[in-house]
Amino acid sequence: MDPRVAKTRAALIGAVLDELATSEVAELTIAAICTRAGVSRVAFYDRFGTVDALLVAAMEEELDRVREVAGAITPDGTRPDHIPPADLVEMLRI
Repeated sequence: MDPRVAKTRAALIGAVLDELATSEVAELTIAAICTRAGVSRVAFYDRFGTVDALLVAAMEEELDRVREVAGAITPDGTRPDHIPPADLVEMLRI
């Protein structure tokens, strides 16, 4: 991915997560997200098109981080999606 595209994408994802800290999903606006990210509306529409698409991308990145952390704490170093569900549930109880 082009570094500029990656930087803009990261800025928009960070901005929407920051906005969610103080606003409900229904209150999110493209203008507020773009202002917080320091990018133009054109950049927003080029990368995501809708707030929903941006939210999906943000959730996917957050889930990737959770998977990474969970993978690091499994006893044998396997990723959580390779652990039988019962074992995963038990691990998360601890």
